Amino acid sequence: MSSMVRRIACLRIPDFPIAAHLRAEGRGPAAAAPPDPSGPAIVVRGEGKQALVAAASRTARRFGIAPGMRAADARAQHPGLREWAWSPALYDDMQTELAAALLAASPRVNRAGLGAFWLDAGGWDRRGGEEAFIEAARSAALAAGYPQARVGIAGTAAAARAATRLEGCAVCRVPPGEETRFLAPLLLHVLPLSDELLALLEALGLATVGEFAGLEAGEVEARLGAAGVQAHRWARGLDDGREGPFAGRAADDWSVEVELPGPVERVEPLLFLLKSCLDHLSDALAVEGLCVCGLELTIETEDGPARQSVRPARPTRRAPMLLSLCRSALDGLRLPGRALGVRVEAEEVVPALAEQADLFEPPRPDPDALATALTRLQGRWGTESVVRPEAADSHRPERQGRWEPVELMAELTRRTPAVHRDESNAPDGDAAAPERWDAPALVLRLWPQPRPVEVRIEAGRPGALALDGGWRRIQLLQGPERLSGDWWEDEYGREYYRVTTEAGDLLWVFYDPRHRGWFWHGWWD
Repeated sequence: MSSMVRRIACLRIPDFPIAAHLRAEGRGPAAAAPPDPSGPAIVVRGEGKQALVAAASRTARRFGIAPGMRAADARAQHPGLREWAWSPALYDDMQTELAAALLAASPRVNRAGLGAFWLDAGGWDRRGGEEAFIEAARSAALAAGYPQARVGIAGTAAAARAATRLEGCAVCRVPPGEETRFLAPLLLHVLPLSDELLALLEALGLATVGEFAGLEAGEVEARLGAAGVQAHRWARGLDDGREGPFAGRAADDWSVEVELPGPVERVEPLLFLLKSCLDHLSDALAVEGLCVCGLELTIETEDGPARQSVRPARPTRRAPMLLSLCRSALDGLRLPGRALGVRVEAEEVVPALAEQADLFEPPRPDPDALATALTRLQGRWGTESVVRPEAADSHRPERQGRWEPVELMAELTRRTPAVHRDESNAPDGDAAAPERWDAPALVLRLWPQPRPVEVRIEAGRPGALALDGGWRRIQLLQGPERLSGDWWEDEYGREYYRVTTEAGDLLWVFYDPRHRGWFWHGWWD
């Protein structure tokens, strides 16, 4: 899924706060028609005389309105100015939706600022190259409601981000190795510099990125400190590995990750992003004809990562099943702090296998549905919650069988032998004789341990039993059948009777001479 040469993409929504408010109004219940995005508009932070313009639309900037000016002055510039209050909650929700949509184009989506995201542009060699990636990214943004999205692609994060700040350029691709040359003629504001550092560089007579990059590194450190050194590296087209979709680590072939726009305490945004992550991973596995045997779910938080392993009962790439298992895993996961992002990584992948069913076999349960149900049980109640009976070597009835935990992966892939019909007595001709269905046999069910029961003796034989708070008369009695053994450890000796009560109960009871008592051991049904 990753190519040899890493290519980093940055997708940015210009004037994102304005775009977010327009998007919210356009899909609101009271909206009769989509709002006009071309009118002058601002977003204001603060109240009263201290209110400042935090964002201004392109049309508003033509009237001299710019971020940082007093809101009162902006209103005086244009009487018909639209205005919204700064809304971090709205921006977080809108960015979460956009990030989930962008997973259709990239397995890694990380924040690059307000309304901007880092994307991994690699892995598209067999799917149309970078042109196809750009189309997928812009289509995802368009589907999320942002037709004005800009995409920049380069070999470094600094160049990719700068490529999205070129006016009138929706797509900008920087050729590999040309990052420094691309940045050189651009104005300094294309770099993510603080207002103070930008003002200081302009005071030094520096206007372009190339002029700043031409300074000696030692001189920059002496005059501008650590922030200046970092900015100088960006100007020279260098990355420190802390920005971009790779976060300073090698990209795994089968992993998907997305970063939240801000810390969240609720689970709903995580599930929303998790679904998109699994959809992307499922599509990528399908291209290669693979299924996943296990996932590692990582929630990055402010106080460190929280990890949970998810193992389906059988290899699968079905996103709904994986989402259901991950949802169950999240229910029991305690986060150490507020969530910052989600990462899903395949621990093991195997080729997808198809099993040919026998035409004459009875239909079996859907293996994926069965696997989901059993895995949920084990995830909720532990590995010993799903068991199957195993025969044991013992003459004592309650020790002749035991429950063994099921290894789901092996159990669900174990093929049931085909049932063949006996045609030895078939009449002449090609057709087999109709099958004869025998009545189902009674099954003896035992309590885990025999239960004491009160028995009333009549004429030297059991005549009634005390069950469920009342006496039940014995209509038919068979026995005794004497069983004994285990003299070398826990010796036992019992006299078993098969009892039929007037109410129709078929019970198995015994008398223990050593303990001088009656016990109810089981029943038939």
